[in-house]
Amino acid sequence: LFDWIVLRINHALLNKKDMEESVTCLSIGVLDIFGFEDFETNSFEQFCINYANEQLQCYFNQHIFKLEQEEYQSEGISWDNIDYTDNMGCIQLISKKPTGLFYLLDEESNFPHATHQTLLAKFKQQHEENKFFVGTPVMEPAFVIRHFAGKVKYQIKDFREKNTDYMRPDIVALLRSSDRAYIRELIGMDPVAVFRWASLRAAIRAMAVFNQAARERAKKTAGVVRKGPRVPLGELQRANIQAEK
Repeated sequence: LFDWIVLRINHALLNKKDMEESVTCLSIGVLDIFGFEDFETNSFEQFCINYANEQLQCYFNQHIFKLEQEEYQSEGISWDNIDYTDNMGCIQLISKKPTGLFYLLDEESNFPHATHQTLLAKFKQQHEENKFFVGTPVMEPAFVIRHFAGKVKYQIKDFREKNTDYMRPDIVALLRSSDRAYIRELIGMDPVAVFRWASLRAAIRAMAVFNQAARERAKKTAGVVRKGPRVPLGELQRANIQAEK
């Protein structure tokens, strides 16, 4: 649904003037203020939210500190470098292929006999020497990540179940039976494919309108006799050029 909304907004912002001026499109910038979460009990939801915040912090570091300071140096501006904490190591711990925590979670989610204990054991085996990953006592079903904002302890229970939490079949069936075409299209289809099909359908409808208009015009002009022969286009162009001279 989010991808579909983004595609619709982008399509609405496009216009002919932008295309002629070689501008990709108009844009809307949305700043999502950091919402780092650390509760008494942190589960898969907090894990995903805090990973998103790590990515935002990395973007902030890259554009506000690193690139900006490099530009000041290249232009010879007097500037005292600001030290900042690079959190790329934490991001790689979570999402780098093939041993990132997300990939290990997907791998364990596909094993029918896997449990949250086997998932936690795999986390510890792969990242016990990673400074951003902190193990817990053997009997405690949790792990700790050193985020840019501090340490957060995650309870491993239900990670696998929430990672494979698909939409209920009765909800899918209800949405597919909707009277609204765009709601039906959102279910079980690639949003890009939906967008392309909508564009193609609009083009086909436009062609049908033009064809209908051409047929109506042909009916109105049927039987009308031209007063003179049709002048070739090339002769008209030459006549215009001579007239301009």
